[in-house]
Amino acid sequence: MTQHSQNAPAIDCIPRILTKVRTRADVRTGGNVARLAILSLAALLLAGCVGDGGGALSVPLWTLVSLGGTSDVTLPAHVGGRLPPGPTHYELKAHVTLPPEFRDQPLTLGIAYFPALATLRAGGHETVSLESSALDRYRAQGPHRWRIAREDTHGESLDLVIDVEHTWTQSAWINTVPTLSRAPSGDPRVLFVEGFNEVTAEAAIATTLLMAFTYGVLFLLDRRRTTHGWFGLQSLVSAAYPSLVMGLMQPLLGTWDIVVTGVAISIAAISTLQFIAAIAEEAPPTRAWWLAVVATMVAFVFAHDPFRSSQVCAVCAAATIATACGRQIVVSRGKPISPTVRVFKFGFPLAAMMGIPDIVAFSGLGEMAGGLRTGSLGFVGVSLIQALALSRSHIESLRRADELNVELASRVTLLEKNNEEIRLLNGELRRLIAARSERLADTLAKLGPMAPSLRTFVPGDIVEGRYRVDRRIGEGGMGTVYEVERLTDAKKLALKVLHAPRSGAELSRLAREAELASRIDHPNVVGIKDVDVSESGTLFLVMDLIDGPPLEDMRARFAELPWALRILAQIASGLAALHEQGVVHRDLKPGNVLVARGPGGDVAKIADFGIAMRGRDEIATVTVQDTPVTPVDGWDAPRQGDGPITHTGQVMGTPCYMAPELVRGARLATPASDVYSFGVIAWELLTGALPEGFEALAHLRRSIDVASIATLVPALTPRLAKILDACLANDAALRPTARALATNLATSEERTGKMTDAPRGIPAA
Repeated sequence: MTQHSQNAPAIDCIPRILTKVRTRADVRTGGNVARLAILSLAALLLAGCVGDGGGALSVPLWTLVSLGGTSDVTLPAHVGGRLPPGPTHYELKAHVTLPPEFRDQPLTLGIAYFPALATLRAGGHETVSLESSALDRYRAQGPHRWRIAREDTHGESLDLVIDVEHTWTQSAWINTVPTLSRAPSGDPRVLFVEGFNEVTAEAAIATTLLMAFTYGVLFLLDRRRTTHGWFGLQSLVSAAYPSLVMGLMQPLLGTWDIVVTGVAISIAAISTLQFIAAIAEEAPPTRAWWLAVVATMVAFVFAHDPFRSSQVCAVCAAATIATACGRQIVVSRGKPISPTVRVFKFGFPLAAMMGIPDIVAFSGLGEMAGGLRTGSLGFVGVSLIQALALSRSHIESLRRADELNVELASRVTLLEKNNEEIRLLNGELRRLIAARSERLADTLAKLGPMAPSLRTFVPGDIVEGRYRVDRRIGEGGMGTVYEVERLTDAKKLALKVLHAPRSGAELSRLAREAELASRIDHPNVVGIKDVDVSESGTLFLVMDLIDGPPLEDMRARFAELPWALRILAQIASGLAALHEQGVVHRDLKPGNVLVARGPGGDVAKIADFGIAMRGRDEIATVTVQDTPVTPVDGWDAPRQGDGPITHTGQVMGTPCYMAPELVRGARLATPASDVYSFGVIAWELLTGALPEGFEALAHLRRSIDVASIATLVPALTPRLAKILDACLANDAALRPTARALATNLATSEERTGKMTDAPRGIPAA
């Protein structure tokens, strides 16, 4: 009833090596890799030294005892057909004749792979199991080794009885032949199977979870990395199979662990298909693939009975993996593919082939590899191949990025050169516009009274062959503004004409507006693009088109501190640019500040220079009511030339925003006058109302001491409140410059940038 083959003495060293490999106390960082390497070396030693397993006594002949009766069994065999349906208990009995060298010494009975809960009695006595696990619930991990005491081996024969709990399909599959060994650890082949399965499963769990964490985090940090996301998902669910091999899921899932593993394999397969589609830049799997995966999952769930799940899951998993492998092979067929895709396209099927012995075993077709679970090694291979593919893809991306950087650097150099040329051309264009506007203003100012005529445009009109009128934007006291399209580049612009000028002076104001604004190149000043006279004699001005309303129409946001400070900082910056170019606006008010809407927030732009003036080219004094007036802060008053645009003593502007000194005439305007207007706007924006008494124009009839703005807006810093109060000083010499305002407001905006906008009328804390 027994087979016996002896070995050479050299075989005695191998169990000791394997025992040391299995000793957990010797495992350190990287121990699994070392154990796997040593086990591989041991496999070679076994193949060369052991041959057919010499030194071990095979026990293939047994007697099956169950509720269904007694019968002889030659292992390997499946005995499920001889057992009653459902969970039961059976025994395997054997009478072994012991060779002389096996007598009177401890022996070890080993089974390379038998995933059933089983115990051994030898000579009528219970033996000690070397494979007990606290994780086992309804099945064992696979290998079994029992230690038989010396006192049970005195005679020439030995009676063995294996008690088996039949709890699932494979507990009736004895696919490997039990062997008796004199080695303390048992038959080296059994020990190798056990060590191989354990180490490869541990390596697979460590590898897949590491990959899942690494690439999952990369995907969460950048959702555009779809390949990383699919790889992370595939790695995560791939950890289920090696966990099944080690029995880790039994305490949590019980008999559902095989079903969950089957579902995980299906998810891993579809994730792999998504991965290869993403990395090959092809269309993702169609809905039919997803339906097939769902159908497979449903089959797994319906096959959760432990006496059916093994075969059903094996068949479904085999179909899923085979389909995925086929998809990898045909991907990008007939098209040139990158080395990255080629590595994965052919590497994945080769790695998947490592799972064939496991699928065959779970299908009930026997043990191709003598109990080795090579599927775990296949999952390690797939993960490493995918990581290699992503690494190659990353390297290719870096190489392409380097090439793009070189090309980009050359383009940047070219763009910088072009930008410099454009800057020079823009400067020359502004100079030409200013010169043309100045000549027009001087010429038109000399004209006398004119017969009023209405000058209007309708959509579709072509102005001077350069601009097509799209629509009328709005109408003010001086003129009408149209939205036009420049025919050369389809750029949208704004075109402004006077309503019906009664004199050359009124036309001259429009030309002077173009002259003054064209000198300024600043983001908070509306840019002038062109000025000309149409064939019909209409003087027109072309400006930037601002996508937003005037500040006057945004009073609902007045008193919102952070927003108001940002707008004021921008107005002050634009005003400073005007003053530094020698321009006084003379009519600064919310209606002449446009607010452009954009993704970065609102941007204020100063507009309407119709009554602005340039003073640095004029003489130093002007006579008002026979009294010479001295300019303020070194600012030169305008001269009394031929045909002045603004006459001495004439009041121009919007009264509630005018500085007190302008009551004697608009020609006395200086930059300090604009600062006074800015102070009134600041008061409105920060408090929601004009200073007390300004509506009645009292500040133009007598001096008014305005209360500090800090009393109504305590959130302002003392420094900022002081400089804003100074804007409304009756003495122009005490007012700050626009540049000082811009600097202080920019600093204040930075300090309050993180503040929550306060409700209207309630200062922000």
